[in-house]
Amino acid sequence: MRIELTAPGRFTELLRHRYDRMDIPRITGITIDSRQARVGDLFISIVGNQCDGHDFAHLAIESGAVAVMAERDIPGLPSKAIVIPTTNTIRELGDIAQVWRDMYSPRTIGITGSNGKTTTKNLSVSILKKKYSVLGTEHSYNSTIGLPLTLLRLGQKSEVLVLEMGSNSPGIRHPPLVFSLPAGWSCRLLA
Repeated sequence: MRIELTAPGRFTELLRHRYDRMDIPRITGITIDSRQARVGDLFISIVGNQCDGHDFAHLAIESGAVAVMAERDIPGLPSKAIVIPTTNTIRELGDIAQVWRDMYSPRTIGITGSNGKTTTKNLSVSILKKKYSVLGTEHSYNSTIGLPLTLLRLGQKSEVLVLEMGSNSPGIRHPPLVFSLPAGWSCRLLA
């Protein structure tokens, strides 16, 4: 999964300020898959059930990624690679996405349920696009990784955000990035 940032300069400044690191180069995209890494990307090393992204960070750098977010040291990375250390890359991705969303504060619609989420999201986006600039979750990227990446695609022109919220494991709760609403907003659940 890879996204292109709509405001790379602003995102880079956010990271420089958040980590107090002026050496972070301009970030133009974010990827969690080293095979999709492009020049200017931030590669986020996610530890999954099958693979550990840290094992592929060197491939992302070879493909042009300029920075890596990691939970541990990664031996063998070139000296030019900027490493942003964190204790939990998934949580940090969510935290950064929350800050990013708060910078734009679009009207937000969250869609969840047992089935029909993708269809409902696609119909909602299609209808809303007739009047608004809409950003919706791509495909079925509705997890604790996909939702933050969707939020990081927000830009100045995004008026409405349509989020499909799924669960990839029992008991999963989405980070507060989805549920915290800007001041003055309310949430109404429709059954």
